[in-house]
Amino acid sequence: MSGDGAAAAATAVAYVRAVATHDWPGVCATRIRAEREQLARHEGSCEHAMESVFGSQSLEHLTAATAGGVRRRGAIIAVDMLQLGQSTPFMTLLLQQEGSLWLLVDLPDEAEF
Repeated sequence: MSGDGAAAAATAVAYVRAVATHDWPGVCATRIRAEREQLARHEGSCEHAMESVFGSQSLEHLTAATAGGVRRRGAIIAVDMLQLGQSTPFMTLLLQQEGSLWLLVDLPDEAEF
C-alpha cells in the first residue's frame, strides 16, 4: 500500500487507537473540519461529543488494530479495520482528502461502500 491509500490507512489506524485510549483531541484530529464543527455546535466541542459516545466503553483491545483492505471509489477511500489475530474487519472507515490530509467522514447510508 502506498500513496493516498497508505495515508488514509494511517489516519484510520490513528483514529481507532485514539478511541481505544480515550484520546479525544486525537480522535477529533482525524475527522473532517465540517464534522468537527457540527459536533461542536451540538455538543459544545468535538472532544466532548466523542467522550460522550465512547468514554464509558472499555476499548483497550483496539490499540492493536491494523488496517486491512483499502479501496477507493472516486474521492473516498474505504479502510477495513482488523483486530489482532482476525481476518474479518470489525469496521470500515471512510476517508476523504481535506487539504493534504486524509480524514474520516460520515456519509449518508446510500453513499456507503
